[in-house]
Amino acid sequence: MTAPGTIEMGELVDKKDFPAEGTIHDVEANEYDAETACLEKRLHRMLVLIVIYVLNYIDRNAIPNARLYGFQTDLGLSDTQYATTLSILYVFYILFQLPSNLLLATIPYPSLYIGGCVVLWGVISTLTGVVKSYGGVVAIRLTLGGVEAVFFPGAIYMLSKWYTRKELALRMSIFYCGSITSNGWGSLIAAGILGHYKKWPYLFYIEGGLTIGIGLLSIWILPGFPETARWLSDEERTLQLSRMKASAGQEVVGDSTVWGGCKAAFADYKTWIMALILTAQVLGLGFATFFPTLVGTLGYNRVKTLLLCAPPWMFACLVALVVGWSADRRQERVMHITGPVLIGVLGAVIAMATMNTAARYFSLFMMASAVAGFTINFSWFANIAGESSPSKRAAVLAITNAFSQLGNIAAGYCWPSKWGLQYRRSFGISLSAFGFAIILAWALSIHLRSENKRLAEEYRRGKDLPEDAQVPPRYFT
Repeated sequence: MTAPGTIEMGELVDKKDFPAEGTIHDVEANEYDAETACLEKRLHRMLVLIVIYVLNYIDRNAIPNARLYGFQTDLGLSDTQYATTLSILYVFYILFQLPSNLLLATIPYPSLYIGGCVVLWGVISTLTGVVKSYGGVVAIRLTLGGVEAVFFPGAIYMLSKWYTRKELALRMSIFYCGSITSNGWGSLIAAGILGHYKKWPYLFYIEGGLTIGIGLLSIWILPGFPETARWLSDEERTLQLSRMKASAGQEVVGDSTVWGGCKAAFADYKTWIMALILTAQVLGLGFATFFPTLVGTLGYNRVKTLLLCAPPWMFACLVALVVGWSADRRQERVMHITGPVLIGVLGAVIAMATMNTAARYFSLFMMASAVAGFTINFSWFANIAGESSPSKRAAVLAITNAFSQLGNIAAGYCWPSKWGLQYRRSFGISLSAFGFAIILAWALSIHLRSENKRLAEEYRRGKDLPEDAQVPPRYFT
């Protein structure tokens, strides 16, 4: 129930755009009627996004696992060349994200576009197994980055078309569990494949082939957009579009064209603050790419090392789900972002201070948990970007994620083997990056709180409402 003097979110938009009264009651409080519950069940199609995301990271991060079985030695790569093979992927990955997401916003049937790209990157990943030189692996990684640029910002945009701002954090955490668990599943799969075949090319053949198969299935399974999804009835489509319109709240609709949304995203200073927050977190989480190497410092054999890589990420997945659920329930963002990151800071301190096996392994659990805060970023960013201009939202999500890959590029050079076995400098870089992200996130949250007050006062004056009338906040903080 709504408290006296509170303005319902639905009152902030034109009621003629809604179905009859009672069809959607208190949408923002997630009190669904039977039709909404049915719609939610049918969104099991979204689960394929998680499977693709697992494969996305397994394919991308197969090289660190292959390194344990001679990848670097067989190709004659120096430490700098090896770091370049990891980082070079992000060149085209950065450049292609924005145009891809803007294109996606105009495509009526995005499942064909995204699914086709999944098949293509599976083929490219498979070809990694046949490279014989540094130049060959660089070419493969560049191409792979360009094709993979389609998926993550596109998936985030797709989720934001189906879930309201008060539903999105948990769904984003569930989706991001694909990335988190991929570090664990990738190591387990690698242990099984390399433990049997003993040669690293088989890792790329098998994982790439699996990606091709899932990509073909995803063309038919992915949900698409609510405006054009063929599996929705007219009644369900009306319900979904009305829910999203209500969620837009007091926003002012600007230029709705693709170019207009792109310009608005670039001109909004908040876009660049969000990009810096994300970049700092990505740099701090750079240890994930070198996780098998870090676990290898514990002194176990190669198969056991790969098996020990899994538990920290499985634990991080559970933490992410709890954090996402809490963020939606409390309708809060910054504490749910910075809390897990602070745990990662403490983990980095422990890793820098000791080589004790138990303490060091425990520190990896703590550092992996920092990813739980990262999962909340995009639900926050989607809310800040706005729901009334899909093209701007698509652009903001692409810009922030693309910009953040600078952190991945830098991270590729922050863990050279000469800094091991303790990697104090490397952990120090992660610690500093996490600290910077925490400061920026809190600064943005404080600013958005003042913006909420200003917008609420303007709305009351425009509607001639009493000063104590409660207006739903434009931004989550």
